[in-house]
Amino acid sequence: MFEPPQRVNAGQASTPEPVSAEAMGELLFADAPHEPQGADQRAPGAQATMTIDDALGPDVTVPGPPEADQGQTRRTDLDDLIAHPDYANAQSTLRRLGQNGVVSTVAVGEASREASLAVGLGLAESLKHSGAQVLVVDMMIESATLHHLVGVAGEPGLTDVLARRVALRDAMNAPDELGGIRVLTTGATSADPVADLALLNQANMADLLEQAAGQVHAVVFLGGSIDQTVRHDDALAAVGGLIIGTDEPAGLPLGEQESQRLAQMSCPVLGLISINDALTSNGQPAQDDARHQSL
Repeated sequence: MFEPPQRVNAGQASTPEPVSAEAMGELLFADAPHEPQGADQRAPGAQATMTIDDALGPDVTVPGPPEADQGQTRRTDLDDLIAHPDYANAQSTLRRLGQNGVVSTVAVGEASREASLAVGLGLAESLKHSGAQVLVVDMMIESATLHHLVGVAGEPGLTDVLARRVALRDAMNAPDELGGIRVLTTGATSADPVADLALLNQANMADLLEQAAGQVHAVVFLGGSIDQTVRHDDALAAVGGLIIGTDEPAGLPLGEQESQRLAQMSCPVLGLISINDALTSNGQPAQDDARHQSL
């Protein structure tokens, strides 16, 4: 019987130090083309659904993660989830999910929000270079990061769209440094953090994705660490699935404790990405000792 590779124990191999949000952005977008675009290039009132097949084509050549039962809507056995060194499998899986409309995923860090930023922005960059129009959404309301990372205003943003104070098209930004990737920051928060977090529910997220369907091909949410993301399980029911980022090398499985937590969530896990290997495979340096500072 096939035995999955063993995870590296502490002390057996060096563990990369966390990378700051600013440094992560520099690593991911150092060579990104500067193609500034407006928040929305479609004609006023146009809301025709934009499928990812429109941008990437229908061919799928890389097999996606196996499912125990095609009739299930969530994965209950994550033992076969192995870290990949690039975004090819994840991108193929998203193509299949997005054949009938906008595709959506939440990027989650196995242990940190830095990993969520890395895998989310890296996946968005991969999709953009393949021809898709992508929206990246910061759903880390309690620890907003994206607007600092890309240098845009924090408001209006996600909370404003979910509360229906503003339309999605009016809250998106297209920072020059991201070469056309659009962003939606966390938005305004109130004196009641519980009420702010309550906006992250299935109905509100479904409404946001319906608005996005006429403007982009893919929506990548930045969910933070697994611990942060599991609290938004109701909101996750509206998205296509999770992409997990790990600091472990490619070829290693998801940790047992993390697998148990994710198995009960309301959307499937679509893939596991080795962050440093993915950065290296995209021609970017995996580490820069001068930049290793946590947020």
